[in-house]
Amino acid sequence: MIINNKTSIYLSCSSRPGNFGATLYNFFFEKYNINSIYIPRFCDNPKEMVSSIKTLNFRGCSVSMPLKNKVIPYLDELSNNAKISQSVNTIVNADGNTIGHNTDIYGVYKVLEQENVKKVIIYGSGSVVDSIVVALKSLNIDQISIFSRNVLAASEKSKFHNVSLLENLDSISSNYDLLINATPAKYHGELEILFNHANMIFDLVVSPLDSEIIIAAKDSGKGFFSGIEMTKYQFQKQFSLYTGLELQMKEVNYALAKFLAK
Repeated sequence: MIINNKTSIYLSCSSRPGNFGATLYNFFFEKYNINSIYIPRFCDNPKEMVSSIKTLNFRGCSVSMPLKNKVIPYLDELSNNAKISQSVNTIVNADGNTIGHNTDIYGVYKVLEQENVKKVIIYGSGSVVDSIVVALKSLNIDQISIFSRNVLAASEKSKFHNVSLLENLDSISSNYDLLINATPAKYHGELEILFNHANMIFDLVVSPLDSEIIIAAKDSGKGFFSGIEMTKYQFQKQFSLYTGLELQMKEVNYALAKFLAK
């Protein structure tokens, strides 16, 4: 692929940028001869990020923690999912008009849509929790609880979404159908206690290697979903928003397999 003055540039902005997204995007840009490039960059200032998108005419930007909530005041528009969740992970620049989208919701929804889940505990209080709750409610799951070391943040999210707050682990009285780990926490202490009260595990950590909690789920015979599963669906939706091209999941899986093999 030749890079020239017609090349569209897409960014991934994060406080801890990695190459996972760039690998997938640039693979499909080359496969479909799309004159575009995807570049991960460090960013912790949402105002400057949006200003740069407009000034340099970047076509889109993938947004990670801790910017998913913070970027909202600087965008021109929000999609319906972004409004409901108050969380943005995708920015599309339409001729200088920045539109915030949320494809995390779609990712969570697709992973769980075939599962018989009624009672869920979410561990964490970051911005991705907003997307998780909206996805769960769209699946008609109404027994949702949030637990976090940051009790204030968890309390605010439970009130905003009208879901339960688990203030301390001593109040756990029964099992949950599903534990969703929305933190980078190691498998010990609070996370291990929650694990022991859940029938299935959904770990949002994205890694080519199994996380500690996924290994524990395998060892105990519990059902599990990795962060890779959510990521591939949100990527599929995001790619469509950026390019208008609907990727087949089998080709996304193929690209992921190539990446993970390395």
